[in-house]
Amino acid sequence: MFARAAGVLAASAMLTFLTACAPNPVDAGAVDAIQDGREIAEAQCGHCHAPGPEGDSPRADAPPFRTILARYRADTLTEELISGIKLGHPDMPLFELNPQGADSLVAYLKSIQEPPVPAGATTPN
Repeated sequence: MFARAAGVLAASAMLTFLTACAPNPVDAGAVDAIQDGREIAEAQCGHCHAPGPEGDSPRADAPPFRTILARYRADTLTEELISGIKLGHPDMPLFELNPQGADSLVAYLKSIQEPPVPAGATTPN
């Protein structure tokens, strides 16, 4: 009897733990925004930046998009993309996206960011 009760208790605890740790489901609108942002990144930015989660940028002075939010705050980047303020490297073209396009691009950037490297840590070669 005790073994059965312990088993039920353990299963209940595991279910509670897994439910608490489960990621929030992503709604279809968020998936669409990320996809739209990926398309914008590839079409508008891929000539200079590595727009995906891997690879080198075609231009050495254009950071890969998977590291861009380590340089810019997401909310500031969104505002600057909407207002058309020139960002980044000297030859960066002026981009002016509508609010939905800017939100989508930033949602995509958030989805591919590399985790930050802790201070004092070394990065693998």
